[in-house]
Amino acid sequence: MFTRIITLFLLFFSAGSFAAAPIDTPLVASQPQMPVEVYDVFNIAHPDKNDEDHRRVGLGDKIHISVHNIKDVLARAALQGKEIKLFLNHRQIDDLKPTSGAPDKDDQYFEFTLERTAVNDKAWTELLGKPVKGSFYDRAVEVSVGLDGTYAEKTISTDIRLIRIRQHWFRGGLFFLLVYLCIMFYLGITKDLLRDAGSDISLLGLKRLGRLPYSLAKVQMAFWFSMVLAAFLFIWMITGNYDIISAGTMGLIGISASTALGAVAIDDNKETATITEVLEQRKQRAALVIELASLPPTDPNYASKTNQKTQLNAEIAKKEAGLNISSHGFLNDILTDVNGISFHRLQMAVWTVVLGVIFIYSVWASLVMPDFSTTLLTLQGITAGTYLGFKFPEKQS
Repeated sequence: MFTRIITLFLLFFSAGSFAAAPIDTPLVASQPQMPVEVYDVFNIAHPDKNDEDHRRVGLGDKIHISVHNIKDVLARAALQGKEIKLFLNHRQIDDLKPTSGAPDKDDQYFEFTLERTAVNDKAWTELLGKPVKGSFYDRAVEVSVGLDGTYAEKTISTDIRLIRIRQHWFRGGLFFLLVYLCIMFYLGITKDLLRDAGSDISLLGLKRLGRLPYSLAKVQMAFWFSMVLAAFLFIWMITGNYDIISAGTMGLIGISASTALGAVAIDDNKETATITEVLEQRKQRAALVIELASLPPTDPNYASKTNQKTQLNAEIAKKEAGLNISSHGFLNDILTDVNGISFHRLQMAVWTVVLGVIFIYSVWASLVMPDFSTTLLTLQGITAGTYLGFKFPEKQS
């Protein structure tokens, strides 16, 4: 009896040990899971690895991103209800969704079309703006994917170049600008494109002694037009966006155009009035000449008439000389009048240069035309108004 009890106890103990074994000691060791990481990135339009553009991508291109353990990314996206996003230099690029590859089918890659929209404009500006040495045409960028609002997955494909501006576009645009500037400078120097609009003094039988002086208002208008044209081409070639002229920039163009128009009108009115006065004084002088011819030198009125004729000759000569003004050099023309350097002219020129420097930096660094505040536009308007106000009594040196 005792032997049977011992045997049953041993059998029970053995059965319990075998049953517990699978729980405490697994029979097969689990395999380590491969981490999520981006291991290959390339431009789909250049699939050949020997192609120099294989790892260069830019706006408008379609990019291929191969990912190890992509199912883990998809599982987390489904579990958290989040979209998969593209990351460039750890910046999330919103408003872009995978165009093919996972999760549409069981592939180990994503594909994105690089597009700039109003939603992701800021991220692209940070990536494409502020070029540093060696990164004007393109720059190194780290490409990855990740869940919306989280972080970029690890990437080991770090030799990708993001195209800022395509060389053939830049060279074409630069050639166009150089041709435009050459034509403008040629016409400005040899013709009257940037000079004061002088009246036709041939009505007085006069011939101009030289080129007309440069017009500060016309130079300012040409300056802002050229700046905006160059900025428009530069930003468009990088971003592909053409709706880029800001309200502040339009305000500057409008102020400069209005100033030039006002200056031309003032000069024309002054010169027309002067020509009319000269013609009238010439008639008076002719009448005096006839009257003096009929008077003997001993006549009491002869001396006074002679003095009157002399005064008329001096006034006519002074007004004719004022009409027949000519250039004394670019800086002298735009900054001086008969009294030397005019502060209102200097003020207008300095503010134009200062705002121009701000404009250039904004376009270079942020790829946007600055939207100048109402205060700055008002300041520019006051400067232009002061210049026009002083033009009424002003005479050029």
